[in-house]
Amino acid sequence: MNSLLNSWLDGLGMIKAKFDKVDVFRDQRYDKIRRNLSERKSVFNDVFFPPSNQSLGHQTNWVSGRVEWKRPMEINGNPRLFDDAEDTVIEGGELSSNWIVSAFSIVACVKELCYRMVPRYREQEWQPETPESYTGIFHFRFWRFGQWVEVVVDDFLPVIDGKLIYTHSQSPNEFWVSLLEKAYAKLLGSYDALEEGHVADALVDMTGGVSETIDLKSGDYETNEDLRAELFHLLSSEMADHSIMFASIPTHSQDEIGQRTEMGLVRGHAYYITAVKRIHLGESKLRRLLKGREKASMIRLRDPSGWCQPKSTQASPNRSASSNPESDGDYAYSTSQLTRLLSKNTAWAKIKEAEKNRIGLDVQHPGEFWMPVEDFVSNLAELTVVRLYNNNFFARGKRWKESALKGEWCTEDLGPFGGMSGGGNINSETFLNNPQFSFDIDAEDEEIVIQMLQWNGKEAASAASTPGHARHRTLLIGFTVIKVELNRKCRLHKLWPFYQTVITMDHQRRRELCYRGCLPKGRYLLVPTTYKPGCEGFFLIRLISQVDIKLRRLDRDVPRKVCTLSCISKQSAVWVTVICIKSAVGIAGVKYVYCSLKCGHQKVRSRIIKATKEVEWGDEFIFYRKDPERPLTIKVYSHNVVMRDKLIGWAKIPAPVNHSYAPLEVTLVGKDNVALENTIIRLKVFTEDNILAI
Repeated sequence: MNSLLNSWLDGLGMIKAKFDKVDVFRDQRYDKIRRNLSERKSVFNDVFFPPSNQSLGHQTNWVSGRVEWKRPMEINGNPRLFDDAEDTVIEGGELSSNWIVSAFSIVACVKELCYRMVPRYREQEWQPETPESYTGIFHFRFWRFGQWVEVVVDDFLPVIDGKLIYTHSQSPNEFWVSLLEKAYAKLLGSYDALEEGHVADALVDMTGGVSETIDLKSGDYETNEDLRAELFHLLSSEMADHSIMFASIPTHSQDEIGQRTEMGLVRGHAYYITAVKRIHLGESKLRRLLKGREKASMIRLRDPSGWCQPKSTQASPNRSASSNPESDGDYAYSTSQLTRLLSKNTAWAKIKEAEKNRIGLDVQHPGEFWMPVEDFVSNLAELTVVRLYNNNFFARGKRWKESALKGEWCTEDLGPFGGMSGGGNINSETFLNNPQFSFDIDAEDEEIVIQMLQWNGKEAASAASTPGHARHRTLLIGFTVIKVELNRKCRLHKLWPFYQTVITMDHQRRRELCYRGCLPKGRYLLVPTTYKPGCEGFFLIRLISQVDIKLRRLDRDVPRKVCTLSCISKQSAVWVTVICIKSAVGIAGVKYVYCSLKCGHQKVRSRIIKATKEVEWGDEFIFYRKDPERPLTIKVYSHNVVMRDKLIGWAKIPAPVNHSYAPLEVTLVGKDNVALENTIIRLKVFTEDNILAI
């Protein structure tokens, strides 16, 4: 890596704007501890994650008697945090888990991410010329549920017979991989906590990104050429945005991990997508024959098998990842050769190895290979995209804004409807007994990303303080988004037919769910759910968009003023009314119009709409009425950019209790209270005398 890039990356680690606020795990402040160690000329020993079997976790007791803890200097005489190699090759140790090896292998391909997780990495590097300055403390940064967290560790690493037993660099004197994994284990509670997980979860924790998984087997990708074209367009777009993408073949049992398919692909491994390209497959001398021929959509992947495999296949009976295939050198054909020779694309199958560079299909690493999109969807089952958004230091042109809140599913009695864990059945009476959040979309068809993550809600304790701690059970989670009244500020109590459900995320047993799409203008209610009612857990909701979108928690069942009224007023009846401004006819001579609704001291305004023969709004509003006998009023205005808005007409809206969403037409009257002939506002009105009925 050249010195210019090194300098840029070094500077990148110093940019505090990217980490406006960083939490300090266990209140262990790196600078303070290191300064004290330097003054005492001592080496760090971490009391919160000590070099003992308890830090390994209770499920590794079968090797506890064989494990020693050694500092890097005792393992290699010339330790380095990063060596000078262009690529770090990742290897698994005796106790490595497959998902961690895969995640680290992907991160190692993007040095910028490595240096981001290792802040001020040059400062942490070993200094052979001044060994007395070494303090044995390192610090790393992870993104955990809405917050960057800095974790410090000492440099003790577990070994058996002098060999590192967890994930490490193939270079014997490079230690950033082992130390980063130790910090991650400390954050999660123990090394044992790394036994099970998803590659996407680790990448989200390392980048602060948002992951989305696409099931390549659930659609018709293999038979539908249009779907494949859409998929390739997505890959090209995400590649341009420098998203992290990988594909995999999930396993259903431990025995399947590491098995090699007939195409040379390894089950359970993540194949990092490094390039996409559309090219003509054919002899350049016959270019004239290619006119009108479709280009082939090609995907370049980086093969983890053979170059990031564990050195040992021995593992605990309960460990999720153990065995890996032999390297390509142990087979008659490499993965690169098999994916070409057995391709569904006959033109690609005929291409010779020596011709690839000439036609533009070069590789930059021995583990890389090209595959047509039709083979990609046939032989791989899942595609995962990790988008970096605010943390994407490549995409300088885009500025994303984020709003996030944490929440909880609980069963304790909270308010008139009991707990906040009503389950995920939208047709159940308990569905709305879940946490509720609202947000507004102010621009038409604005792209929005919704991310929901679940976790146990507590700071990970070290295994030393909680021996035999139970692993957090991943719940079946989902969420629903409902379009509601533009002025709703309180919880929804019943899903009446006029409420439109716009997003339904099916329940999955995953740590993270993600939706990405466009929504029209309006106010929306987001309801995070567990599949079964009565489940308890914590979650984070993130909204990401290129415009300001504020996420609000809805805690109150009714407005505060209504609660006060019911306590002190002699009049016990308080009504709730929903009004939908459907449309207007007979408005002429103006360009833009809007409506103003008034109920007591409450005043709201509809959207500004271009005037046509029949103006259509569809805007809904909710009112809590302390004086049911007093009618609501509606006014229609002509909107002017320069001059003052002009009143067209107004009308009273009778809204007695009707227990249903009923249509209503009112005729506007002018300033002189004379009816405007054929000028009609069409409404829908729904009034209940039970304020908790809507």
